[in-house]
Amino acid sequence: MSNNNLQNDNENQDNQELEAAKPSVSTLARNVGNTAGKKPSSGTIMALKLMLIVSVMTFALALVNFFTEDIIRQQQVKTINDEMRKIVGDEAVFEEIKLNLSDDEKKYIKQIFRAVDTAGRDSYCFVVKTAGFGGDIDMVVGISNEKVIIGVKVFSNTETPGIGSRVVGEKSEYLPRFINASSRTIQDVEIISGASISSNAVKTGISYVFKASDRLEEQQNAGN
Repeated sequence: MSNNNLQNDNENQDNQELEAAKPSVSTLARNVGNTAGKKPSSGTIMALKLMLIVSVMTFALALVNFFTEDIIRQQQVKTINDEMRKIVGDEAVFEEIKLNLSDDEKKYIKQIFRAVDTAGRDSYCFVVKTAGFGGDIDMVVGISNEKVIIGVKVFSNTETPGIGSRVVGEKSEYLPRFINASSRTIQDVEIISGASISSNAVKTGISYVFKASDRLEEQQNAGN
Protein backbone atom coordinates (compact mmCIF):
# COMPACT_ATOMS: atom_id res chain seq x y z
CA MET A 1 0.00 0.00 0.00
CA SER A 2 1.37 3.37 -0.95
CA ASN A 3 1.97 6.16 1.58
CA ASN A 4 -0.74 8.29 -0.05
CA ASN A 5 -3.34 5.58 0.35
CA LEU A 6 -2.36 5.05 3.96
CA GLN A 7 -2.63 8.76 4.66
CA ASN A 8 -6.04 8.95 3.05
CA ASP A 9 -7.29 6.00 5.06
CA ASN A 10 -6.11 7.65 8.30
CA GLU A 11 -7.80 10.93 7.41
CA ASN A 12 -11.04 9.12 6.60
CA GLN A 13 -10.93 7.29 9.93
CA ASP A 14 -10.30 10.57 11.83
CA ASN A 15 -13.23 12.24 10.09
CA GLN A 16 -15.50 9.34 10.91
CA GLU A 17 -14.53 9.50 14.59
CA LEU A 18 -15.16 13.25 14.70
CA GLU A 19 -18.57 12.84 13.11
CA ALA A 20 -19.47 10.07 15.54
CA ALA A 21 -18.48 12.26 18.46
CA LYS A 22 -20.74 15.14 17.35
CA PRO A 23 -24.23 15.00 18.81
CA SER A 24 -26.99 15.39 16.31
CA VAL A 25 -29.01 18.56 16.14
CA SER A 26 -32.09 16.65 17.16
CA THR A 27 -30.29 15.23 20.19
CA LEU A 28 -29.17 18.70 21.31
CA ALA A 29 -32.64 20.12 20.81
CA ARG A 30 -34.18 17.26 22.78
CA ASN A 31 -31.73 17.79 25.69
CA VAL A 32 -32.38 21.53 25.78
CA GLY A 33 -36.09 20.94 25.69
CA ASN A 34 -35.91 18.48 28.54
CA THR A 35 -33.86 20.92 30.65
CA ALA A 36 -36.11 23.87 29.92
CA GLY A 37 -39.18 21.87 30.79
CA LYS A 38 -37.94 20.86 34.24
CA LYS A 39 -39.20 22.81 37.27
CA PRO A 40 -36.57 24.04 39.80
CA SER A 41 -36.25 21.79 42.80
CA SER A 42 -37.57 22.88 46.18
CA GLY A 43 -33.95 23.13 47.40
CA THR A 44 -33.06 25.50 44.58
CA ILE A 45 -36.11 27.67 45.28
CA MET A 46 -35.25 27.79 48.98
CA ALA A 47 -31.65 28.76 48.21
CA LEU A 48 -32.81 31.58 45.92
CA LYS A 49 -35.20 32.84 48.58
CA LEU A 50 -32.45 32.85 51.18
CA MET A 51 -30.13 34.72 48.82
CA LEU A 52 -32.84 37.31 48.22
CA ILE A 53 -33.51 37.73 51.94
CA VAL A 54 -29.80 38.11 52.72
CA SER A 55 -29.40 40.66 49.92
CA VAL A 56 -32.35 42.73 51.16
CA MET A 57 -31.14 42.61 54.77
CA THR A 58 -27.61 43.59 53.76
CA PHE A 59 -28.95 46.55 51.77
CA ALA A 60 -31.22 47.59 54.65
CA LEU A 61 -28.37 47.48 57.17
CA ALA A 62 -26.13 49.49 54.86
CA LEU A 63 -28.89 52.04 54.43
CA VAL A 64 -29.47 52.33 58.19
CA ASN A 65 -25.73 52.66 58.80
CA PHE A 66 -25.50 55.37 56.14
CA PHE A 67 -28.17 57.51 57.81
CA THR A 68 -27.16 56.86 61.43
CA GLU A 69 -23.35 56.92 61.21
CA ASP A 70 -23.19 60.71 61.16
CA ILE A 71 -25.72 60.99 63.98
CA ILE A 72 -23.70 58.59 66.15
CA ARG A 73 -20.50 60.50 65.40
CA GLN A 74 -22.10 63.81 66.34
CA GLN A 75 -23.43 62.33 69.57
CA GLN A 76 -19.97 61.02 70.47
CA VAL A 77 -18.42 64.44 69.80
CA LYS A 78 -21.03 66.06 72.04
CA THR A 79 -20.41 63.49 74.79
CA ILE A 80 -16.64 64.06 74.70
CA ASN A 81 -17.12 67.83 74.78
CA ASP A 82 -19.47 67.54 77.75
CA GLU A 83 -16.96 65.41 79.68
CA MET A 84 -14.10 67.80 78.91
CA ARG A 85 -16.15 70.75 80.15
CA LYS A 86 -16.81 68.91 83.40
CA ILE A 87 -13.04 68.80 83.87
CA VAL A 88 -11.89 72.26 82.74
CA GLY A 89 -15.07 74.35 82.94
CA ASP A 90 -18.15 75.11 80.85
CA GLU A 91 -16.66 78.18 79.19
CA ALA A 92 -13.42 76.55 78.07
CA VAL A 93 -12.40 76.63 74.43
CA PHE A 94 -10.99 73.46 72.85
CA GLU A 95 -8.61 72.93 69.98
CA GLU A 96 -7.74 69.47 68.70
CA ILE A 97 -4.02 68.73 68.45
CA LYS A 98 -2.41 66.32 66.02
CA LEU A 99 0.47 64.40 67.54
CA ASN A 100 2.82 61.79 66.09
CA LEU A 101 2.26 58.85 68.42
CA SER A 102 3.91 55.45 68.47
CA ASP A 103 1.82 52.43 67.45
CA ASP A 104 1.61 51.41 71.10
CA GLU A 105 0.41 54.86 72.16
CA LYS A 106 -2.21 54.92 69.40
CA LYS A 107 -3.89 51.90 70.98
CA TYR A 108 -4.81 54.08 73.98
CA ILE A 109 -4.71 57.73 72.92
CA LYS A 110 -7.48 58.52 70.43
CA GLN A 111 -7.66 62.32 70.51
CA ILE A 112 -5.87 65.24 72.19
CA PHE A 113 -7.34 68.67 72.87
CA ARG A 114 -5.77 71.86 74.14
CA ALA A 115 -8.17 73.63 76.49
CA VAL A 116 -8.12 77.29 77.46
CA ASP A 117 -10.33 78.34 80.37
CA THR A 118 -11.84 81.78 81.04
CA ALA A 119 -8.72 82.81 82.98
CA GLY A 120 -6.52 81.99 79.99
CA ARG A 121 -4.97 78.92 81.60
CA ASP A 122 -3.92 76.07 79.35
CA SER A 123 -4.59 72.42 80.03
CA TYR A 124 -4.97 69.30 77.91
CA CYS A 125 -7.67 66.67 77.56
CA PHE A 126 -6.89 63.20 76.24
CA VAL A 127 -9.56 60.86 74.88
CA VAL A 128 -8.46 57.39 75.98
CA LYS A 129 -9.60 53.86 75.15
CA THR A 130 -8.41 50.98 77.32
CA ALA A 131 -9.46 47.33 77.62
CA GLY A 132 -11.31 46.53 80.85
CA PHE A 133 -12.80 43.33 82.24
CA GLY A 134 -16.04 43.52 80.25
CA GLY A 135 -14.79 45.40 77.19
CA ASP A 136 -13.46 48.80 76.22
CA ILE A 137 -13.43 51.69 78.69
CA ASP A 138 -13.63 55.12 77.04
CA MET A 139 -12.65 58.11 79.12
CA VAL A 140 -11.40 61.68 79.07
CA VAL A 141 -8.32 62.51 81.13
CA GLY A 142 -7.46 66.12 81.90
CA ILE A 143 -3.88 67.14 82.64
CA SER A 144 -2.50 70.53 83.63
CA ASN A 145 0.51 72.34 82.19
CA GLU A 146 2.36 71.09 85.26
CA LYS A 147 1.55 67.53 84.15
CA VAL A 148 -0.71 66.53 87.00
CA ILE A 149 -4.15 64.99 86.59
CA ILE A 150 -7.00 67.46 86.98
CA GLY A 151 -9.86 65.11 86.16
CA VAL A 152 -10.87 61.68 84.84
CA LYS A 153 -14.31 61.05 83.32
CA VAL A 154 -15.50 57.71 81.90
CA PHE A 155 -18.16 58.17 79.21
CA SER A 156 -18.55 54.58 77.97
CA ASN A 157 -17.93 51.16 79.47
CA THR A 158 -19.31 47.62 79.70
CA GLU A 159 -17.88 46.69 83.09
CA THR A 160 -19.79 44.48 85.50
CA PRO A 161 -22.49 46.44 87.37
CA GLY A 162 -21.79 46.69 91.07
CA ILE A 163 -18.10 46.05 91.54
CA GLY A 164 -17.28 47.61 88.16
CA SER A 165 -19.24 50.72 89.08
CA ARG A 166 -16.83 51.34 91.93
CA VAL A 167 -14.14 51.79 89.30
CA VAL A 168 -15.81 53.48 86.34
CA GLY A 169 -19.34 54.39 87.48
CA GLU A 170 -20.74 57.89 87.95
CA LYS A 171 -20.05 57.59 91.69
CA SER A 172 -16.67 55.93 91.22
CA GLU A 173 -14.50 55.82 94.31
CA TYR A 174 -11.47 55.01 92.17
CA LEU A 175 -11.25 57.83 89.60
CA PRO A 176 -10.94 60.65 92.18
CA ARG A 177 -7.80 58.97 93.50
CA PHE A 178 -5.96 60.10 90.37
CA ILE A 179 -6.55 63.81 90.96
CA ASN A 180 -3.18 65.59 91.36
CA ALA A 181 -1.31 62.39 90.45
CA SER A 182 1.78 62.73 88.27
CA SER A 183 3.77 60.26 86.20
CA ARG A 184 5.87 59.60 89.32
CA THR A 185 2.96 58.98 91.69
CA ILE A 186 0.38 57.25 89.49
CA GLN A 187 1.60 53.80 90.47
CA ASP A 188 0.88 54.66 94.11
CA VAL A 189 -2.85 54.92 93.41
CA GLU A 190 -4.49 51.94 95.11
CA ILE A 191 -6.70 49.72 92.99
CA ILE A 192 -10.21 48.61 93.97
CA SER A 193 -10.16 45.22 95.66
CA GLY A 194 -12.10 42.66 93.63
CA ALA A 195 -11.89 44.77 90.46
CA SER A 196 -8.19 44.63 89.72
CA ILE A 197 -8.59 44.20 85.96
CA SER A 198 -10.80 47.26 85.59
CA SER A 199 -8.63 49.25 87.98
CA ASN A 200 -5.40 48.41 86.20
CA ALA A 201 -7.00 49.10 82.81
CA VAL A 202 -7.80 52.65 83.90
CA LYS A 203 -4.36 53.11 85.40
CA THR A 204 -2.67 51.84 82.22
CA GLY A 205 -4.70 54.21 80.07
CA ILE A 206 -3.75 57.16 82.27
CA SER A 207 -0.09 56.16 82.22
CA TYR A 208 -0.19 56.51 78.42
CA VAL A 209 -1.58 60.01 78.87
CA PHE A 210 1.68 60.97 80.59
CA LYS A 211 3.70 59.36 77.80
CA ALA A 212 1.73 61.26 75.18
CA SER A 213 2.10 64.45 77.23
CA ASP A 214 5.88 64.08 77.19
CA ARG A 215 5.79 63.54 73.43
CA LEU A 216 3.55 66.58 73.02
CA GLU A 217 6.03 68.72 74.95
CA GLU A 218 8.86 67.48 72.73
CA GLN A 219 6.86 68.33 69.61
CA GLN A 220 6.01 71.79 70.87
CA ASN A 221 9.63 72.50 71.84
CA ALA A 222 10.81 71.31 68.43
CA GLY A 223 8.42 73.76 66.81
CA ASN A 224 9.70 76.76 68.77
